[in-house]
Amino acid sequence: MEYFQFKQFKVKNIASAMKLGTDSVLLGAWAPVHGSERRILDVGTGTGVVALMIAQRLPSLDGVRIDAIDIDLPSVEEASHNFGISPWSGALRTIHTPLQELVAEPYDLIVSNPPYFVDSLKAPSARRSNTRHSDSLPHRDLIASAFSLLKQGGRMVVILPKDEGEAFIRDAELYHIGKSLPSRLQLTRLCKVSTVSRKPPKRYIMEFVLISKNQSVASQEPESISMNGDDRYVDLMRDYLITF
Repeated sequence: MEYFQFKQFKVKNIASAMKLGTDSVLLGAWAPVHGSERRILDVGTGTGVVALMIAQRLPSLDGVRIDAIDIDLPSVEEASHNFGISPWSGALRTIHTPLQELVAEPYDLIVSNPPYFVDSLKAPSARRSNTRHSDSLPHRDLIASAFSLLKQGGRMVVILPKDEGEAFIRDAELYHIGKSLPSRLQLTRLCKVSTVSRKPPKRYIMEFVLISKNQSVASQEPESISMNGDDRYVDLMRDYLITF
């Protein structure tokens, strides 16, 4: 059982069959939060850890609503429990629904640690399989949701393994081509995460912004973080992990 230390409470993963993953905590700590966000969507919330981290990082929750969705009912129940015992429960809401069926007002920010295995053997457990295989949420469906659910200028932040991340970037930035869409997605930030310094990255954390087709915004140079012996990783995680 893993625990993640928040400033005011501990979030515990109730179901022993599913562990809280480092990917979710990386996403929750790294996702750019500017303080002006009022509507936020966490796709595939699991235990709710990403939504909780975003809530903690906002300077004020006045007028803020964070929707956390998942297709797995036990996960929705876990997240709802964790939200209820948190100091930010008033801003957090769970919804048991696939992303493809979500109807909502536009969001300022969408965050997701989506399933990523394609054409590989599935785990015996249906719950574990759904969290790892992209059958239930193809990455193109996640990209399409950015166009239908984000405000203009809104952002989507996603974490994926390196190879899947590179494919996701290509798909996201080319999605509007050939479609009658007034907007496009532009990659504005990229964090390459390795387990050991000087080793190839294992994960990509990506921020995209939805802008008009003819618009361009400044993109930052890619950054790199190592999870072993890197002060930047420690600084990123120290407010959340008991080990730091």
